[in-house]
Amino acid sequence: MALALSALLSCAEPTRPFPLPQHTPMTLAAGAGHACRIAGDGALHCWGRGTEGQLGRGAFEPSPAAPDAVFDAATFESVVAGRSHTCALDEDGAAWCWGSNALGQLGIEASAGVACGAATCSPVPAPVIGDRRFVALAAGDQFTCGLEDAGSVWCWGLGDVGQLGQAIAAECSGNRCSFVPLPVQGDYRLRTLSAGRAHACGLTVDGEAVCWGYNGQGQLGRGDQIDSPVPRAVATDERFVQLSAGGLHTCAVTAAGVAWCWGIDAIGAGPTTLESAVPVRVTGGGRYTQVESGRVSTCGVRSDGLVDCWGTNLSSEMGFPEAEIHHLFPAPRRIDSDRRFATLAGEYQTYCATDPAGEVWCWGAGTQGQLGSGTVDSAEPLPVPVPGGTP
Repeated sequence: MALALSALLSCAEPTRPFPLPQHTPMTLAAGAGHACRIAGDGALHCWGRGTEGQLGRGAFEPSPAAPDAVFDAATFESVVAGRSHTCALDEDGAAWCWGSNALGQLGIEASAGVACGAATCSPVPAPVIGDRRFVALAAGDQFTCGLEDAGSVWCWGLGDVGQLGQAIAAECSGNRCSFVPLPVQGDYRLRTLSAGRAHACGLTVDGEAVCWGYNGQGQLGRGDQIDSPVPRAVATDERFVQLSAGGLHTCAVTAAGVAWCWGIDAIGAGPTTLESAVPVRVTGGGRYTQVESGRVSTCGVRSDGLVDCWGTNLSSEMGFPEAEIHHLFPAPRRIDSDRRFATLAGEYQTYCATDPAGEVWCWGAGTQGQLGSGTVDSAEPLPVPVPGGTP
């Protein structure tokens, strides 16, 4: 979910079997009903559902196309999107968030913002409490995490199942949450970050996968279904270079481009293995440069730029015809497009991608305008006319 990746640094300097993943700015993000893009001129544009202020435009109207930039007071370099909130890093590494703050996912005071029904929200970017500087962000369903350059992780928002990286006692609206960033416990240090529905994962400097949070379907990869408020190593000898946490599953890619997944709904291991609490190899023999885990699906960019997807096709998010809606595809299948992509972002039932020229394309659920080209679902990737050019 969202284009957030994770890699953890240990305190000692281990031998590196392959190049250390870098903090690549995430200029494309897709949430539950909205998406965002940082254009070539550094301006951030969001489109889709805006009822909780997640478009950052100071209003709550939806936008079926990429509008003018959301904010003029800062130049953003990286963006992530959750269910109904958005966060971004400016050029100094400061975090800003906007949208729903019902459970503290914006990292601002509970009394800040404006009323959004029974909850509060901010329709414009607001600075996260603490004046910390981050190199990466990750947005889950209703929580957010930030990664410092030294490898420390801080999380805020809903923490009912350990997704904030520590046990939470504070109550807010009947839930355990935090409106201020809290440090993730444990000895691991992160390089990049990925957050799913209610869990987060990362990779050590030597590629070891580590996860924490909700584990009801084995998405932490430990071989059990016990939630963990602290990072725990995934039960595998495989080492990875990229990772994506999804709804109830997690997927990762090795240096050789082999994809592995664990959890349930979209692990791609074939019809006889529909769920697993430990990593299983994605079938089909594809080699991937990136995998992106959505709510009940996963898509991967192959080494040739074509895209495969697996899981359940709820709203054409797997790029398959409308006649195959609600079908389960337990093994990778090529989307019905010959278009080649460089990067991929996905969260719920929508995927967006950039092509080698930097142009943005989206497919899947679109009824809230999140495809940037109208208000209908589409299995075919559709172009998003983002003002400001390509980065």
